[in-house]
Parts: sequence; C-alpha cells; structure tokens
Amino acid sequence: MGASYATLTLRDDSELEACLNAQGFSARRREGFAVVEVEPDEEQVQRQAQGLSSCTGQPVIAVLNQDDERLLLWVYVDGSQRHFYDSNPMHLACRVCSYAEFSEGAVGREAGELAELLGVPEKAKALRSWLGRRRGLGFISERQRHAAIAGLLGLPEPLKPVPHAR
Repeated sequence: MGASYATLTLRDDSELEACLNAQGFSARRREGFAVVEVEPDEEQVQRQAQGLSSCTGQPVIAVLNQDDERLLLWVYVDGSQRHFYDSNPMHLACRVCSYAEFSEGAVGREAGELAELLGVPEKAKALRSWLGRRRGLGFISERQRHAAIAGLLGLPEPLKPVPHAR
C-alpha cells in the first residue's frame, strides 16, 4: 500500500497569503500555484477546500489519494463544489459489473466540465481517458493517475507523500 496524502491547489497570487493565514495554512509555491498539504481525511479535505475557495474567490482543486488505491478529486469555486471525481470502479460506471445500474458515471460530460472550469477545454478528451482508465492500463498507482491528470490540467505534479501523524 502507498501512503495517503491530500492537497489543496490553487493559483498563487498576491492576495492569497491573507486567506492562507486566516485558514491556518502554509503553502508550497510551485509553478505559479500554491499547494497546501492537509490531513488525508475526506470530510476535512472538502471542508478546507470549500473554506479556501470562499476566501480566495478562485477555484481550489482538492485531491485525496487513499493509500494509492483510490483517488478523489474535487473542485470548489466560491465555496461551492463544482466537480467531483472518484476512481472507485463503482463510480466509474463499470459496464460489466453487477452494480452498474447503481454507479454514478464519472467520466463522460464531467471531464469536459472539469477541463473547461480549469481553462483547458482542449484537454477534455485526454482527460476523459485518464479519468476513466482502469488501473493497470498505463499506470499502476493512483499517484501516477494523479500526476497524469495534473499534467493535463497544467497543475504541478503531486508532492512527495509525507507520513502524517495520527
């Protein structure tokens, strides 16, 4: 199993520091972005992304990699969730699985919306491929999927995981 990690990523600008300080965050600056490492807890990641996007008024991309087995990605804009992705096969609408009728179908139109939201609509087709791809088809870990998605969206590569104290 890989290490779990969670990050909040947003464009770096001169007004960002006040919001980071107000939320109690420190950020690494990388490639024109601020990357905030947070505890890898699903509810906490969502709450922190929502708060940071409310404060900054810009999109916040929240990523949670759970032991390199499951990748969760949210985009918050002005405090509202605008996108959600889950690499769990049930969420990916597995057509041959017995639970297919209950799945959410994460990939199709949502890839286009995500690419548009982050200003790279021309990357929608490639993004759709990476979002819907099963592990083992071009990558063996969710960290690799995260790196590919980040590259397509023009975001910095995932930070090296640092074990969190529990």
